[in-house]
Amino acid sequence: MTTVAALRPGETIRDSELKGFGARRQADSTVYFLRVTVKGRLRWLTIGPHGNPWTPTTARQEALRLKVAITDGDDPVLARDKERRELTFAEVVERFKAEHIGKLKVRTAETYVRLLDHFLVPYFGRRRINDIDLNDISGFHARHGATPRQANALLAVLSKVLNWAADRHWREAGTNPCAKIKKYRQLPRERYLSEDELGRLGQALQEAEVSRNISPYAAAAIQLLLLTGARLSEILTLKWDYLHLDRGLILLPDSKTG
Repeated sequence: MTTVAALRPGETIRDSELKGFGARRQADSTVYFLRVTVKGRLRWLTIGPHGNPWTPTTARQEALRLKVAITDGDDPVLARDKERRELTFAEVVERFKAEHIGKLKVRTAETYVRLLDHFLVPYFGRRRINDIDLNDISGFHARHGATPRQANALLAVLSKVLNWAADRHWREAGTNPCAKIKKYRQLPRERYLSEDELGRLGQALQEAEVSRNISPYAAAAIQLLLLTGARLSEILTLKWDYLHLDRGLILLPDSKTG
């Protein structure tokens, strides 16, 4: 299965050892499948799209597990449909946290948990994952319209959870309505430090430099940022050629801040 990533739209590759197992390239993704007879009927079981968590190895292991279950008399399609009907949003979120949150950056993970615990689970928690539709999400998004930035962040996290659930067949694939919701326009945020805040920052920098908790170079860079309003990258990449000490100026050859 080493050529899965190279498949072109419409192409199919089959495992030479595990009968019925293979992968087919659809228009925008490659999906692993198992073609098997269940109780006398030929069934095509979708395992999942190529990528995390489905690789040739993990998808083959799942295909083998399904074949063993079918040999034992189980119907994995009925079992999957039953689980899909019964799982609530709150239950999916708990699995999402356990299996996916840890893969995110720390601050991103903290944001996900906060939005899930304080907003999304209280609103959608008891709803079955497969029942959440466009009207539900549109109403929820509008409910948070007074805080457009947060409303859009909630929509993004909800979309991630629904797609994650679909990858695990707990929700019908291709039914995530979040993409149909128009996001609120977000105005750029600008905030300036007050005189009191500038004074306290200057004092903290001085104390940190004296106690050697910060290098003099870092302290100088922060002071330059405060005094000039330049971008961080402009200060960190300064060259001596840009400095005109006799005139008290820094002349940048190409500055986005003007």
